[in-house]
Amino acid sequence: MKAAEFYKQHETRMKAIDVTLGQFKEYETRFNEMEEALKTIQTQNNRPPIPSQTTETRKGAWHDSELRSFSKTGEINLDNVKDAETRALYQADDTTGGYFAQTEWVNELLRNIVLYSEIAGAVGSRNTAATTIEIPVYDHSFSAQWTGAEVATKSETTGQSFGMKQITTHEIYALIDMSQKDLEDSRFDLEGYMMKEFALQFAVAEAYAILFGNGIGQPNGILDASAGLWGGTTTATQDVVDPNDMKNLFWSLLPQYSQMPGTQWVMHQFMVQALDEFRGVNEKQYVWQPGLSADPFKQSLMGHDIVLAPEMSYNNSSGRSKPGAIFGALDRGYLKVNRIDTQILRDPYTQATKGLIRFVARRRVGGKVILPEAIKVLTLHA
Repeated sequence: MKAAEFYKQHETRMKAIDVTLGQFKEYETRFNEMEEALKTIQTQNNRPPIPSQTTETRKGAWHDSELRSFSKTGEINLDNVKDAETRALYQADDTTGGYFAQTEWVNELLRNIVLYSEIAGAVGSRNTAATTIEIPVYDHSFSAQWTGAEVATKSETTGQSFGMKQITTHEIYALIDMSQKDLEDSRFDLEGYMMKEFALQFAVAEAYAILFGNGIGQPNGILDASAGLWGGTTTATQDVVDPNDMKNLFWSLLPQYSQMPGTQWVMHQFMVQALDEFRGVNEKQYVWQPGLSADPFKQSLMGHDIVLAPEMSYNNSSGRSKPGAIFGALDRGYLKVNRIDTQILRDPYTQATKGLIRFVARRRVGGKVILPEAIKVLTLHA
């Protein structure tokens, strides 16, 4: 037999063997399926039989009337279910299921609004690398004179003088001790919250100092007696502020300042409300008609924006004069000096034996009225 014929016969036999093996695998798969089906039938047959719903077996069960009532109302009257065994899970009792009624944690801290004015953004501001800055001031000027004749002897025109304004920076601080365990285990970011709180409380203290600071360890305020801005304009009647008072305050400022775009009003919200509610002689139409704005508190009076200042007074119930409103070019008349911006020190050592972390925040800032003629104050009648 030739080799080619032998090889051909061998290849034919191998193909036949492959076909046979494929059939065996198919038979094995079918056998496994039949075996699984048999097991399922056996399991079903091994289950205990369900008793027939005879009168005796239904003696302690729900009646058809209760079932129909439940399908309609979703409620079961257990008083009518005799010999029924009931179980209850109560959310109010931890041991009977309350443990499984989980609460939801809201990662937000609720707090009341902290009132302070935004006057710090309305006044002039500059940075410095020194403890104190000095600003030269041209206090008085000379007056030009006419010669009066074609040939005349000219004398010196006197009267000019110079001065110096000094603004010293002062330090404001806040110190808070917090538990190390609270910082480690709290689900709320306490440390991040305290960083924001430092900035907020510094803004509150700074706004008050810009208005009322006495210059002793703090900035000199606009309404400090040393600024000499009181008494320029006073309300005509005690506890009553009318549009004429605001007009008098407006016109008491030099027109060069009142025409500047940065000139603003500063007053309490209730003072704005009193003006807003003022009516004319016939009591039918409001005198003040503020412009339409998306922000109702960003209104203007006589063409100038209003800065709401909760630190300001809106009545003189104490029986003494109080500042009721400020009007002027605040960015020209008052200068705030920033020496050191807010710094926060995390100190884990000082209170380590007590398990506390100390946070110390500080800031250095100064301020003073540098141009009194640019700011006018309305004084409430005593």
